[in-house]
Amino acid sequence: MKKTLIAGAGVAALAMAALPFAGVMADDDKTVVDTITVTVSPTCTFDNGQSSSSADTGYSATVANGAEAAFNNSGAHKFNVTCNDNEGYSVTATPTNLVGTKPTGENVTKNNIPYTTSYSASGTAGMWSAVVTSSDAHTPTLTTPVPAIDAQSHVIVTDSGPTNGTTFTVTYSAYVGTETPADVYTGTMTYGLSEL
Repeated sequence: MKKTLIAGAGVAALAMAALPFAGVMADDDKTVVDTITVTVSPTCTFDNGQSSSSADTGYSATVANGAEAAFNNSGAHKFNVTCNDNEGYSVTATPTNLVGTKPTGENVTKNNIPYTTSYSASGTAGMWSAVVTSSDAHTPTLTTPVPAIDAQSHVIVTDSGPTNGTTFTVTYSAYVGTETPADVYTGTMTYGLSEL
């Protein structure tokens, strides 16, 4: 009877000795993994920095018949583009005709100076145009002059990959024909910047 008690005590002691070892193994198998994710949204902007301006700008001149306009700021608008998109960016331009204020009235066609890609500072009719240039060390792909448009915009500048301060300049020209009626003519060139 005593032998049975001793054997039982020995088995119990052996089981107790094994338990702490099993507990240590379970703790060693536990791991914690933190996952950190940062998403950078694609952003392309016209930069209004100190060295360039892309805010809405007006260009004006008073011109005699048979002469070219001498616009303020030499008719040149310098753009600075910042884009972090790996695919790059494109800029579209949409010109309108320069439309006069006279005559007025129902079913009366107003005077206008049309936009053209075949600019020539001569003739009886007026016309205006724009040319795109770049002096940037990182030169974007340019289309010059700005394509004439019907009912849609056209791409004038494209660039691939992230850019930090790519610049290009659009210079406007206008000719008043020898038979262009006296009036105040106003039109626009609208630019759109988008990621590729």
